[in-house]
Amino acid sequence: MAHQLKKVLKPHRNSLSLAIACLLVLGLVFLLTVAKDLRNRQRLEQQLSEASSQANTRKILAPLVVEFQSADNAAMPGGNGIANPLPVSESSAKDYEKIIGRMLRQCDLKQTALVPDIQSILSDKGFIRVDLTTRGAFPDFRRLILQLGRLPFLSGIDRFRVQRLPDTAELEMFLQLRIQLVSSTEAPHENQ
Repeated sequence: MAHQLKKVLKPHRNSLSLAIACLLVLGLVFLLTVAKDLRNRQRLEQQLSEASSQANTRKILAPLVVEFQSADNAAMPGGNGIANPLPVSESSAKDYEKIIGRMLRQCDLKQTALVPDIQSILSDKGFIRVDLTTRGAFPDFRRLILQLGRLPFLSGIDRFRVQRLPDTAELEMFLQLRIQLVSSTEAPHENQ
Protein backbone atom coordinates (compact mmCIF):
# COMPACT_ATOMS: atom_id res chain seq x y z
CA MET A 1 0.00 0.00 0.00
CA ALA A 2 2.83 2.38 0.75
CA HIS A 3 4.22 1.58 -2.64
CA GLN A 4 0.98 2.54 -4.33
CA LEU A 5 0.85 5.79 -2.34
CA LYS A 6 4.34 6.70 -3.58
CA LYS A 7 3.22 6.10 -7.18
CA VAL A 8 0.24 8.37 -6.68
CA LEU A 9 2.23 11.19 -5.00
CA LYS A 10 5.22 11.08 -7.39
CA PRO A 11 3.50 12.96 -10.28
CA HIS A 12 2.01 15.41 -7.81
CA ARG A 13 5.44 16.03 -6.24
CA ASN A 14 6.76 17.45 -9.55
CA SER A 15 3.79 19.74 -9.94
CA LEU A 16 4.02 20.71 -6.26
CA SER A 17 7.72 21.60 -6.72
CA LEU A 18 6.83 23.58 -9.84
CA ALA A 19 4.07 25.42 -7.99
CA ILE A 20 6.43 26.27 -5.10
CA ALA A 21 9.09 27.49 -7.55
CA CYS A 22 6.50 29.69 -9.30
CA LEU A 23 5.33 31.10 -5.98
CA LEU A 24 8.94 31.85 -4.98
CA VAL A 25 9.58 33.65 -8.29
CA LEU A 26 6.35 35.65 -7.91
CA GLY A 27 7.26 36.50 -4.32
CA LEU A 28 10.73 37.63 -5.39
CA VAL A 29 9.28 39.83 -8.17
CA PHE A 30 6.80 41.27 -5.68
CA LEU A 31 9.55 42.04 -3.15
CA LEU A 32 11.74 43.70 -5.80
CA THR A 33 8.80 45.84 -6.95
CA VAL A 34 7.97 46.86 -3.39
CA ALA A 35 11.63 47.70 -2.68
CA LYS A 36 11.82 49.86 -5.81
CA ASP A 37 8.59 51.61 -4.88
CA LEU A 38 9.90 52.26 -1.35
CA ARG A 39 13.08 53.83 -2.77
CA ASN A 40 11.04 55.99 -5.13
CA ARG A 41 8.74 56.99 -2.28
CA GLN A 42 11.68 57.99 -0.08
CA ARG A 43 13.20 60.02 -2.92
CA LEU A 44 9.87 61.76 -3.56
CA GLU A 45 9.40 62.46 0.15
CA GLN A 46 12.87 64.01 0.27
CA GLN A 47 12.12 66.18 -2.78
CA LEU A 48 8.79 67.18 -1.23
CA SER A 49 10.53 68.08 2.01
CA GLU A 50 13.09 70.22 0.12
CA ALA A 51 10.34 71.93 -1.86
CA SER A 52 8.39 72.58 1.33
CA SER A 53 11.50 74.04 2.96
CA GLN A 54 12.07 76.31 -0.06
CA ALA A 55 8.44 77.40 0.02
CA ASN A 56 8.71 78.22 3.72
CA THR A 57 11.89 80.19 3.07
CA ARG A 58 10.17 82.13 0.29
CA LYS A 59 7.21 82.80 2.58
CA ILE A 60 9.53 84.10 5.29
CA LEU A 61 11.56 86.23 2.86
CA ALA A 62 8.57 87.59 0.90
CA PRO A 63 8.05 90.62 3.20
CA LEU A 64 11.77 91.43 2.96
CA VAL A 65 11.66 91.25 -0.84
CA VAL A 66 8.68 93.62 -0.90
CA GLU A 67 10.52 95.94 1.49
CA PHE A 68 13.68 95.84 -0.66
CA GLN A 69 11.68 96.56 -3.80
CA SER A 70 9.82 99.45 -2.21
CA ALA A 71 13.08 100.90 -0.84
CA ASP A 72 14.73 100.49 -4.24
CA ASN A 73 11.80 102.15 -6.00
CA ALA A 74 11.92 105.03 -3.52
CA ALA A 75 15.63 105.49 -4.31
CA MET A 76 15.05 105.40 -8.07
CA PRO A 77 14.40 108.65 -9.90
CA GLY A 78 11.29 108.20 -12.00
CA GLY A 79 11.41 104.44 -11.51
CA ASN A 80 13.97 104.00 -14.30
CA GLY A 81 15.88 101.32 -12.41
CA ILE A 82 19.06 103.35 -11.83
CA ALA A 83 19.80 104.49 -8.30
CA ASN A 84 21.04 108.02 -7.71
CA PRO A 85 24.81 107.57 -7.79
CA LEU A 86 26.87 109.10 -5.05
CA PRO A 87 29.02 111.97 -6.25
CA VAL A 88 32.50 110.45 -6.22
CA SER A 89 35.39 111.79 -8.26
CA GLU A 90 37.91 109.46 -9.89
CA SER A 91 40.62 110.51 -7.44
CA SER A 92 38.44 109.84 -4.41
CA ALA A 93 37.34 106.48 -5.87
CA LYS A 94 40.90 105.34 -5.23
CA ASP A 95 40.13 105.95 -1.55
CA TYR A 96 37.45 103.27 -1.66
CA GLU A 97 38.52 102.03 1.78
CA LYS A 98 37.60 105.36 3.35
CA ILE A 99 34.34 105.58 1.39
CA ILE A 100 33.25 102.05 2.29
CA GLY A 101 34.39 102.57 5.90
CA ARG A 102 32.21 105.71 6.10
CA MET A 103 29.25 103.75 4.70
CA LEU A 104 29.78 101.01 7.29
CA ARG A 105 29.79 103.57 10.11
CA GLN A 106 26.63 105.23 8.73
CA CYS A 107 24.92 101.82 8.68
CA ASP A 108 26.06 100.97 12.25
CA LEU A 109 28.17 98.04 11.06
CA LYS A 110 31.55 96.87 12.29
CA GLN A 111 34.18 96.27 9.61
CA THR A 112 36.09 93.05 10.20
CA ALA A 113 37.93 92.90 6.85
CA LEU A 114 38.33 94.96 3.68
CA VAL A 115 41.03 93.18 1.70
CA PRO A 116 41.86 93.80 -1.96
CA ASP A 117 42.66 90.78 -4.11
CA ILE A 118 46.31 91.02 -5.16
CA GLN A 119 45.70 89.19 -8.47
CA SER A 120 43.08 91.73 -9.53
CA ILE A 121 45.44 94.59 -8.72
CA LEU A 122 48.23 93.03 -10.76
CA SER A 123 45.97 92.07 -13.69
CA ASP A 124 45.56 95.70 -14.87
CA LYS A 125 42.03 95.00 -16.15
CA GLY A 126 40.61 98.19 -14.70
CA PHE A 127 38.94 96.69 -11.67
CA ILE A 128 39.83 95.63 -8.16
CA ARG A 129 38.19 92.73 -6.40
CA VAL A 130 37.74 93.48 -2.70
CA ASP A 131 36.68 91.08 0.05
CA LEU A 132 34.44 92.94 2.51
CA THR A 133 33.45 91.28 5.79
CA THR A 134 31.32 93.11 8.32
CA ARG A 135 29.25 92.34 11.39
CA GLY A 136 25.95 93.74 12.55
CA ALA A 137 22.19 93.35 12.21
CA PHE A 138 20.43 92.16 9.07
CA PRO A 139 18.51 95.45 8.46
CA ASP A 140 21.84 97.30 8.61
CA PHE A 141 23.23 94.93 5.94
CA ARG A 142 20.30 95.93 3.75
CA ARG A 143 21.08 99.63 4.24
CA LEU A 144 24.74 98.97 3.35
CA ILE A 145 23.86 97.09 0.18
CA LEU A 146 21.56 99.91 -0.93
CA GLN A 147 24.35 102.44 -0.29
CA LEU A 148 26.94 100.31 -2.09
CA GLY A 149 24.59 100.18 -5.07
CA ARG A 150 24.89 103.95 -5.33
CA LEU A 151 28.67 103.83 -5.80
CA PRO A 152 29.46 104.74 -9.42
CA PHE A 153 32.62 102.61 -9.39
CA LEU A 154 30.93 99.42 -8.12
CA SER A 155 30.53 97.09 -11.07
CA GLY A 156 29.16 94.08 -9.21
CA ILE A 157 29.09 91.77 -6.24
CA ASP A 158 30.59 88.33 -6.90
CA ARG A 159 29.70 86.45 -3.76
CA PHE A 160 27.31 87.24 -0.98
CA ARG A 161 27.13 85.24 2.25
CA VAL A 162 25.30 86.00 5.51
CA GLN A 163 26.12 83.88 8.54
CA ARG A 164 24.30 84.01 11.85
CA LEU A 165 26.66 84.21 14.83
CA PRO A 166 25.66 83.81 18.51
CA ASP A 167 25.19 87.50 19.24
CA THR A 168 25.24 89.10 15.77
CA ALA A 169 25.35 88.30 12.06
CA GLU A 170 28.25 88.42 9.61
CA LEU A 171 28.09 89.53 5.98
CA GLU A 172 30.82 88.62 3.52
CA MET A 173 30.86 89.76 -0.09
CA PHE A 174 33.35 90.22 -2.91
CA LEU A 175 32.99 93.59 -4.59
CA GLN A 176 34.13 94.40 -8.13
CA LEU A 177 35.30 98.02 -8.19
CA ARG A 178 36.11 99.84 -11.45
CA ILE A 179 39.18 101.75 -10.37
CA GLN A 180 42.25 102.50 -12.46
CA LEU A 181 45.25 102.37 -10.21
CA VAL A 182 48.00 104.68 -11.44
CA SER A 183 51.24 105.58 -9.80
CA SER A 184 51.81 109.13 -8.60
CA THR A 185 54.06 109.83 -11.64
CA GLU A 186 51.31 108.71 -14.03
CA ALA A 187 48.46 110.46 -12.21
CA PRO A 188 46.34 112.54 -14.57
CA HIS A 189 45.71 116.19 -13.87
CA GLU A 190 42.19 116.88 -12.64
CA ASN A 191 40.12 119.72 -14.05
CA GLN A 192 38.32 121.56 -11.31
